[in-house]
Amino acid sequence: MGGEAAKASWRAWTPKVGIQYDVSEDVMAYASITRGFKSGGFQLWDGRPFRPEYIWSYEGGVKSMFWGPPCRANLSRLLLRLYRPAGG
Repeated sequence: MGGEAAKASWRAWTPKVGIQYDVSEDVMAYASITRGFKSGGFQLWDGRPFRPEYIWSYEGGVKSMFWGPPCRANLSRLLLRLYRPAGG
């Protein structure tokens, strides 16, 4: 790298939105959408930059309790979509 330190910065908007609904006193349904971000950086061995990664996650489910507090049943579904922009 010729004695010069490589410099770059990566930023991203990472929102999270969620809702929940109490179906009954013991049952709650929920859904959320989240965007995650992993910063880019530089390879240690040659200083070349690598790209940032972005992910959208979608989750929904139901949480329930029965027979008082000792028993709980949860059901959820998670979908992840990873995005890596082209280029270096």
